[in-house]
Amino acid sequence: MRTRVTGIALVTAGLLLLATGIGQAQDKGKPGEAPKMSPEEQAMMEKMMKLATPGPQHAMLAKTAGKWTFTSTMYGMDPAAPPTKSVGTSEREMILGGRFLFEKNKGEFSGMPFEGIGITGYDNAQQKYTNFWADNFGTMTMTGSGSADSTGKVITIVSTFDDPMTGQKNATMRLVLKIVSDDELHLDMYSSPQGKELKMVEMVMTRAK
Repeated sequence: MRTRVTGIALVTAGLLLLATGIGQAQDKGKPGEAPKMSPEEQAMMEKMMKLATPGPQHAMLAKTAGKWTFTSTMYGMDPAAPPTKSVGTSEREMILGGRFLFEKNKGEFSGMPFEGIGITGYDNAQQKYTNFWADNFGTMTMTGSGSADSTGKVITIVSTFDDPMTGQKNATMRLVLKIVSDDELHLDMYSSPQGKELKMVEMVMTRAK
């Protein structure tokens, strides 16, 4: 939490420095020309700009941009029950200057139309991947964070949400995205409804040609 607050503070401080500089320049009759910053202010501005610059983790997310088709296997609470299979599409694109991956998914689950959106990024200050998710199967949202393995191609994010079915607060969902190749992605979702983790969804995504 401290790194999160520090990152926000740096951005806020940088914006204040920029606004103050413009204001002081305008007072001197030089619109748009910022005054010389102190060494401390310059260091803070440089740190803010470094934290705001997309890095290798963002480049890895960018490799998953494009149009995809997927086959999904959904497992129930009863291990003996047969899984449900479905198909769908996913459109993924980098937004906000390559800082976040926005995805829009459409498909069908158990005969019902499904639509969901997600935003995944990498927070340079926290040094963690972050994720937001919402879909038409509920009115709640999921938010989470996580990290990648040593290859950078397996990203694990643990998200929390309030489960409307059980009433559980801060229920968790573990998401594992595997970048198998430039044209194949695997996404597994695990839940712990009774304290024991179970695989809920297995998705194989293939890049549309």
